Amino acid sequence: MTASTSGAALVGNLLLADLPVAALGLVRCFTAGAVTASLAIEVLPKAFKKVEETTGIAVALGVVVAVGLNQLG
Repeated sequence: MTASTSGAALVGNLLLADLPVAALGLVRCFTAGAVTASLAIEVLPKAFKKVEETTGIAVALGVVVAVGLNQLG
């Protein structure tokens, strides 16, 4: 699975290298939505079952850190 994911990332990077900035933004938005949906369906329910109290806080802090890192770079 890791090799196929790495291969897909490499191919996507090569194929989308010359994409205009606006189109690349749309691709990134779609990808972020897919990752968020995957987390919401697979990971978060399991985390809430284990530790209800801190899961929401951890997710919120993760989003804040991700946005902050995005603003830096």
